[in-house]
Amino acid sequence: MSTARVDTDPVRISGPAGEIEAAIDRTRDSAAEFICVVCHPHPLQQGTMQNKVVTTLSRTAARLGGHSLRFNYRGVGNSHGSYDGERGELEDALAAIAHLRTDPHYSTVPLVIAGFSFGGAIAYRAALEADHAALVTVAPAWERIPGNAFDRELRWLLVHGDADEIIPAAGVLQWAQMHARPPQVARFESTGHFFHGRLPGLAESVSAYLQEALF
Repeated sequence: MSTARVDTDPVRISGPAGEIEAAIDRTRDSAAEFICVVCHPHPLQQGTMQNKVVTTLSRTAARLGGHSLRFNYRGVGNSHGSYDGERGELEDALAAIAHLRTDPHYSTVPLVIAGFSFGGAIAYRAALEADHAALVTVAPAWERIPGNAFDRELRWLLVHGDADEIIPAAGVLQWAQMHARPPQVARFESTGHFFHGRLPGLAESVSAYLQEALF
């Protein structure tokens, strides 16, 4: 996997609840091979776009030639508004996608949607509404996802730790297998919810999947 330097540029997005604080990760002066939007964990549980799993996902995409946008939901950091019980956070994710799509450099390149924990549920739900090339969910909060989506054939990587103490692996994997097209699964042995000490392996798994899905 590339170790190219990733640069980060701050971005302000016009969202349904006001301005959204965001950042784009990319290797300098590279044209976008694809775009990626990354959704962070629960805003009421200290989730932000600076979360280490979120930044790992975003920088992994950037090192593959993507321009990757991570953002703070309404009420987090310098984003306007306040927590809206998931629907508003989904609207913020869709606004982030729309922001990229309005840029002529990004209007036709493939879209990857990714998320961690609560953000995994938001990313999944955004993928049901936005045309995309690939979905990546890390330890997704699957119980927050409507139960009527199983007939959709998502192109999807699910990453989960076998020792996840917050979202047990057994429930996630059973839910995943109920889909018409189950996801590709990357299971990490002896790994908890926050992937302590396993971020390089996470990056490698996501990089391998995106190379297969996009190139």
